[in-house]
Formats: sequence, structure tokens, C-alpha cells
Amino acid sequence: MGDDKLHFVLLPFMAQGHAIPMIDIAKLLASRSGTTVTLLLTPLNHIRVKPILSRSSQLGAHIHVEELHFPAEEVGLPAGYENIDLLPSTSLIDKFWFAANMIQSQVETLLKKMMFPKQSCCLVADMSFIFAAEVSQKLGIPRIFFNGMNCFASLCIHHILTCSNILDTVSGEFEYFDVPGMPHKISFTESQVKAGMATPGNKEWREAMEKLMGNESTAYGVIFNTFEDLEHVYIRHYENVRHRKIWSIGPISMFDKELAHNNAIIRGQTSSVDATQCLKCNQVAC
Repeated sequence: MGDDKLHFVLLPFMAQGHAIPMIDIAKLLASRSGTTVTLLLTPLNHIRVKPILSRSSQLGAHIHVEELHFPAEEVGLPAGYENIDLLPSTSLIDKFWFAANMIQSQVETLLKKMMFPKQSCCLVADMSFIFAAEVSQKLGIPRIFFNGMNCFASLCIHHILTCSNILDTVSGEFEYFDVPGMPHKISFTESQVKAGMATPGNKEWREAMEKLMGNESTAYGVIFNTFEDLEHVYIRHYENVRHRKIWSIGPISMFDKELAHNNAIIRGQTSSVDATQCLKCNQVAC
């Protein structure tokens, strides 16, 4: 690499569960010497994270931001609907996802402006952006695929939807079936799968999932917000079946040493569940 600084360009999806860990990853990368980090955000999502980015800068981890226009009105959504948590109904998620994948030309333009020298630039794109593979291939820069789920859930999706037709063999919505190919015996009902995987019987959704998995297969590697001690078996199994390099860097929120003192709004909208209550529930479960 010589004297060239590594430049990581992060593209988070516009939903809190996707964006919050990506912001933490940006802070982690920016804290390392010799790196430049740029976040691609829409104006509203930029405003939301400005306090935490300012605090990060004060601590010496500088993160640049380039803004993207979110084409809400182009798909029939009201202007300003730039995050999934602003949608009045889950029935609009499809339109939102379609709008999010209409920003390809903007991303390409910004990357062309920033990728000098090209060899030191890397795109870290959320799994929801289907166009990311095409952009990185067109510009000749490496791409890392961010998967906000854990390896266990991702393996289930792979074995149920990508490499088997197991759901076609299930006769009833509440009949249990064993997930093929898993390292342990895992059983679900079709109703549980539908609840967790957003109506997998929907043809358009299946096609989107196929594109998503194909998008992953051409990436340089995959970042999971998980950790080895929790999912060692599933991480290794995922690497073997997907033939991908995996970085398990989670829980990424632990990188934020000041998290205990931060207002929840800094990291996103106010949670409907109190953190103390979550800890109480975990203690009861244990």
C-alpha cells in the first residue's frame, strides 16, 4: 500500500437495526491510525447521528459524511420518509426498499470522486443494497458485505430458502420440519419461518433473497455483528457452505466505551423496552 491511507466508505441501510451497528463500525475503523472513513447518509439520517459523530471526532476518530438524496417521492412515499421507523405502516416497506435501491447512480458518482488511489478504497455496504455488487465490480474496488443478523439465522435462511425446497414438503402451517444441512438438529414450523423471514412464499421476496445471497457471494468477505464464543460452530459452518471470509466483530456496541452514559436518542430512536428490564429478563432466563 505504500503511504496510501486505507479509505473505507460505509453505506448503511436506512433502518435503525442496520444503521446503528454500521455507525459503530465506522467509529471502530476511524479509531485506527492510517484510515479514512466516509459514511454515505441521507440528510435526515445524518442529522440523527451528528451528535455521536461529533463526540467521536472529539475523541480523535474523525468520520466524513457525504449526503445522498433519498427518492421517497419517486416511489409514492411522502418527502422526508428517510428511515423505516418513520413509515406509518409496514405495508410500505417494499416501496421503501425499492427507493433505497434507486440511489445507485449517486453512490457511483461519490465513489468515483473519492476513490483515489483506487487500490486503497473499500466499500462496506449493507446487505440490503442489491446494487452494491455491480457498483464495486464496475469501479474495480473491493466490497465487504455487512450482515446485521447472526450466523445462525443466516444459516437457516441459506438452508431453507437458498439450497433446498423444504417448505414445499411441509403439509401444514404448524407442522414442524428439520432444517436440512445444519450442524445441529433445528426444527421450525412454516408459520415460524414466515414470521421470521417475511413471507418466504412471496415470489418477489424469494427473488430478492436470491439476489441478496448472490450479492454476498461476490464480496471480498462478510462482517457479522456476532462473536466467536457465541457462534463458533455456526461461523465455521457458514464459511464452509458460503465459501466466504467472515469477520465476527461483535457485539460492536461494546466498542463504545461511553455507551452507558449516552442518551439512547444519540444511537437512534427511544427504545420501547428499558435496558434494565432486558437485563432482568436475561437473569430470569438464566
